[in-house]
Amino acid sequence: TLTVAVGSVSTSAPLKVANGVSTVTVTGLQASIAGFARISGDFGLQLRPGATSALDELHVVSNNAAASLSVGTAVKAGVRDATVALVIRGDQKLALQATGAADLSLGDGFASVSVNAVGVAFNNTGEDMDRLLSVAVGQMVVAAPLKVLNGQSGVVLSGLKATIGGFVTIAGDFGVQKTPAIGTAAEELVVVARNASARLTAGEVIRVGVSDATLALIIRGDQKLALQATGAADLSLGNGFAEVSVTTVGVIFNTTGQDVARTAAVRVGAIEVSAPLQVAAGQSAVILSGLKATVGGFVSISGNFGVQKVTGSTPEKDELIVVANSAEARVQAGVALRAGVRDARL
Repeated sequence: TLTVAVGSVSTSAPLKVANGVSTVTVTGLQASIAGFARISGDFGLQLRPGATSALDELHVVSNNAAASLSVGTAVKAGVRDATVALVIRGDQKLALQATGAADLSLGDGFASVSVNAVGVAFNNTGEDMDRLLSVAVGQMVVAAPLKVLNGQSGVVLSGLKATIGGFVTIAGDFGVQKTPAIGTAAEELVVVARNASARLTAGEVIRVGVSDATLALIIRGDQKLALQATGAADLSLGNGFAEVSVTTVGVIFNTTGQDVARTAAVRVGAIEVSAPLQVAAGQSAVILSGLKATVGGFVSISGNFGVQKVTGSTPEKDELIVVANSAEARVQAGVALRAGVRDARL
């Protein structure tokens, strides 16, 4: 303890520092980075001089932090118990990477959510980053990887599986970005994928949906959401159907209370993934356009159909309700002989 007396005033301060240590330790830091993600935790900081003052770097490292995007009080996507590496340059540009346990809450519009891994990344330095940051804190060295492409700004959800509103199950790798509130527009999480799946299922065999799909999802701070998925048909109606074909399949869902007509886009590294989101308020269905099917070797049906799921007491008792108001159903022999109905409600 060092003590200095100035007249009748004595001031003392502790000096307890290991040899070679040159670090600032920040406990309980909470910060919002460039309107993008919020980080929190205990961090070690060290200054690394650059060729110019603009290229000086402040290295910020933690192995027990959190980083997340959030809207409202209930919706967030990020990591906890995380390793975080952050570089802040003298020109105020920065790069961030955080990896850890998933910290994911998508609101009460989701019946279930699971994810294999979550990564948080941000880089506006003008160059790709690929290095290992290390900061000595006392006798301990804390190291964290920083491997972020220039321009990257998002959360990546790898292996996400989620059931939306008891309606449709989505799966795939998704990019997430936050859109701040502007004017009357609410803040949102924008979730986009271009190799995902979305489908309704009943039991182990019956499914209706899309695979290799482009999917756009917005989740507002009030936990309302809108979804659209388009892709290759993923259709299995079981052994009651001798044959089934369909022109296109679309998955739509909207609980926001307003029509949504926009393109959702998320940039992940050098790749920008965009997807259309054109969904009227209140929609909740899978649309089968140009469906043709033979039921039980008996009757052929065709038309555009809407599909919804009714959950049963067991997965085997789940039901898919398939409805059209301008379909055809008929039995046919050869080319000329047929009996049935057209412009039918089915």
